[in-house]
Parts: sequence; C-alpha cells; structure tokens
Amino acid sequence: MPATLATFRAWLRLDLNDPASSAPRFADADLDRAVERAVAEHSQAHPYVRDQTLVTTPDSRDVSLASLSGLWAVEEVEWPVGQYPPALVDWRLSPDRQTLTLLVPTAPVGEQVRVRWASRQVLDGAGSTIAEPHEVLIALGAYGFACLAYSTPSADNFKYEDGATAAQVDDTMIALEWRRRSDTALGEFRSTLTRLAVARTFGARGRAVWSRK
Repeated sequence: MPATLATFRAWLRLDLNDPASSAPRFADADLDRAVERAVAEHSQAHPYVRDQTLVTTPDSRDVSLASLSGLWAVEEVEWPVGQYPPALVDWRLSPDRQTLTLLVPTAPVGEQVRVRWASRQVLDGAGSTIAEPHEVLIALGAYGFACLAYSTPSADNFKYEDGATAAQVDDTMIALEWRRRSDTALGEFRSTLTRLAVARTFGARGRAVWSRK
C-alpha cells in the first residue's frame, strides 16, 4: 500500500525522536515542508513517468499537450501506435510545453499518438506515486531538511554564565549539531539521487530533436 504524507510525517517523528504527544519540537507543517522538499529533489532525479494516448488533428503534425497537467518533459513518442517494435519518432516540444510537433514526412490524419512524459512525483494525503524502494530515501532526505530548518532558530543560542551554578554554558554548539546531522543525511540523500539519475539516463532511449538545419 503506497505511503501517504501522514505516513512520512509519522516516520519523521520517530527518526527525530519528536513524538507529537509531548510538546513536539516540529509542527506538522514543518515536517510536511521537509517531505515536500525531499520529494521535489527526488523528482528531479527520478520523475513520475507515464504514457498517454492522444489523438492528432487531421493533416497536422502538431499535438496538443494541454491535457498533460504538470508536464516537465516528453521522453518518447510513438506513431503509428501498436507496431512492433514500437515506431518511435522524432519530435519538437514548444517552449511553453503545450504543443508537440511530430518531425515526420507525412502528417497524421487524425490518428493516435502515444506520448511518454515526465512530471513531479505525487505525495499527498491520499497516496503516492513514489516507488516503495524509494520511500526510505525520501524519509532520509526529509530528515535532512527538517534538521536543516531547525538549525536556523537554534542559532539564536549563545554562551552565557549560569549565575546559579557559576558555570559557563555554551549553547552555540546546538545549531552546529543540527547542521551536522543535516549535512550527513542530505549528503547521503543527494549521492543516492545522483546514482538514480545516472542509471535512469543510461537506461533511457532519447529521441528528442531540438533543432535541424
């Protein structure tokens, strides 16, 4: 069963040793923001990819992509649909990512086109598009972002002398410790994302054509 935002929030409270029932250090909104940032970076390396069948306008090479909400990039275009091996064709994407132009000799006559496209991964209260093996990675990134966020208010601490005990108290290390934990977690998170991005790049078959002379 796909994890929800509430699932990640609960995992974070365990990882941060910050139970919601006892004056928590982090508000739910703080943890949700940390998860959001982790999902955003993860999506850059491993976006949500799916196929959509669209219908061409007769005698036009242009295909409207207006129905592909949240489109980041087109990865593959098949036309005609249903052949084996798939008939992958070159294309050009408009600057506003609203129109795809098939770079083919003959314009379609109102046929189907299969478009493989990428967008941001989805994680909300209803579920997630994130693959289960990547959930631990998202939790790690969210932990790092939560620690990073908390290092800001904790930087208000300072050195002082406790009059009651006549001792020097140094709270300035608190912010540094939160930042150290953040750097460690985000370093591992981003290193793994780099490997995912490289694996995805070498496993893909690029067919985009940006310009022709």
